[in-house]
Amino acid sequence: MKLNEVFSPLIESNYVAIKETEPYKEIIQDYFEKERFLYRGMIDSGDLILGDTTGMRRISSGGIQFINVLVDDILPEWSKFPKRKQSFICTNDFDYAKGFGTVYHVIPLNNAMLAVAPEEDFWGCFTLYRDLAPVIAASYYLFCELLPNEKINKNPSPEEFKRYMAAVDNASSFRTKGDNVKSEVLFSKIKQYPDCMAFYRDLLNPSKFELTTELPLNAGSKEVWFSGKCLFVKYEENVDMDWIV
Repeated sequence: MKLNEVFSPLIESNYVAIKETEPYKEIIQDYFEKERFLYRGMIDSGDLILGDTTGMRRISSGGIQFINVLVDDILPEWSKFPKRKQSFICTNDFDYAKGFGTVYHVIPLNNAMLAVAPEEDFWGCFTLYRDLAPVIAASYYLFCELLPNEKINKNPSPEEFKRYMAAVDNASSFRTKGDNVKSEVLFSKIKQYPDCMAFYRDLLNPSKFELTTELPLNAGSKEVWFSGKCLFVKYEENVDMDWIV
């Protein structure tokens, strides 16, 4: 049976419980035979769930929304990776997944578009910048302090972000010494670039983060995010899962 025959009905939710398991046995068997396991901790919603990121608008649990706006909608270097706001986030680390809820095996389907970070959390990639990492995380808000007459959206749209940065580029106080440690580091760094967007294009270039689009071997904790359809199979320890085999 072809996957498009199994998943042809319109999915109106990101998660749909599946009662008829027979059509999925071959798909799940293939996943377990390859032994490249992915896990996700989430609310217990049944033994088998069909996931679909269509229409998803995920908010980052880390709270640094502007970076997601950059990598999802502005920086072209990220176009080969799935949009983080429209992705399921999972891991190859069972224990890490367990900290987020009931653990499910995750089986991407139909050549789902995926990305693999070299760390257990995407934000861990920024540790390569050492002391500059918290400055990058705070940069949007530090830049926007130069726009006292603007009503700044903490979760900007791509259009708002580009408008704010263009205004910062033209601000009379741009590139001046900041009034705290983070702003001093930021404005010292920004002098190396012609404008704000060049700063972000360089420091957020995905080639610097050792990202891949291949599923990881089960060594080392890595974050995986993907867009498209998938199966969530509840993890059962020491339980005979006859319906799979």
